[in-house]
Amino acid sequence: MAMTKYGAELTEKIVILIEDGLFTVSQICEAANISCLVFYSWMDTKEEFRQETEPAMVYRRTELMMLQALLEEKRKTQKEEKYNNRNNLKIVSDLIRLHFVYC
Repeated sequence: MAMTKYGAELTEKIVILIEDGLFTVSQICEAANISCLVFYSWMDTKEEFRQETEPAMVYRRTELMMLQALLEEKRKTQKEEKYNNRNNLKIVSDLIRLHFVYC
């Protein structure tokens, strides 16, 4: 793979891909036409690159944690609804049985 030269335009593209949150670092590097080794090397050696990408990484982690919390809450709600539906079905079933016993 021919490496792309470092620059502000490339950094902006990488930041956008990071903030999008849908891509792994490996996928971001592939889209930017750089290796992961280059990406991490730039993080270590290029202050301006790190200053641009670190806030994007923090934003991405925050967004992913919020999505994870929402997903966990949704799963909890679905479990509770499933439990409530089972209880409601049991109550209805018991009422029907009682109806036929006493009618």
